[in-house]
Amino acid sequence: MAKKAKCPIQKYWHLKPRRKRVLAELKEPELFAFLPPIKERNQKSVIIIPGGGYSKLTYDEGAFQIAKWMNTLGISAFVLNYRLPISTDLIQREIAPLQDAQAAIKYIRKNAEQWKISPNLVGVVGTSAGGHLATSVSNISIDYTELKGDLANISTIPDFAVLFCPVIDLGEFAHKGSRNSLLGENASEEKSQNIPCKIV
Repeated sequence: MAKKAKCPIQKYWHLKPRRKRVLAELKEPELFAFLPPIKERNQKSVIIIPGGGYSKLTYDEGAFQIAKWMNTLGISAFVLNYRLPISTDLIQREIAPLQDAQAAIKYIRKNAEQWKISPNLVGVVGTSAGGHLATSVSNISIDYTELKGDLANISTIPDFAVLFCPVIDLGEFAHKGSRNSLLGENASEEKSQNIPCKIV
């Protein structure tokens, strides 16, 4: 297993990005909240999962800009910067991104009231490799977070998913960079077909 999941560190984004921002390593997941004005806010929310081939996170163009657009529709958006499987401190590399996505869903549902959103209208939006992760978290019912207390029984399955140019295969038609970063360069075909983070 990867290390036990933690709820993402909540941050509110106030600064306007001035250049392309990319993350290559993250020790703990981060969650940036983009909230529309309360009078314009509806009950829907989305967790935006950036891509980057599982080797980096293109969180500005691939997430922050989408979050701002969602706000114009009255939708609250939360950008998830998740741990990458290439991090050296992970025991089971392919589980860490899924753990972080599942923990983010639990966290937003638990705190939905304070943001004036519905815990039953929480979706995921994924781009590129983030689309693979969004699909995985939408289809995998096993809770890998190991979170306890009042978070334990909150569902990890989002209410809807939106995919932009997703990575959808780790087998014959895989994006090799994403597959190698997630599984390792010498991963067996059996591992490609049986890992928890796969399209179903």
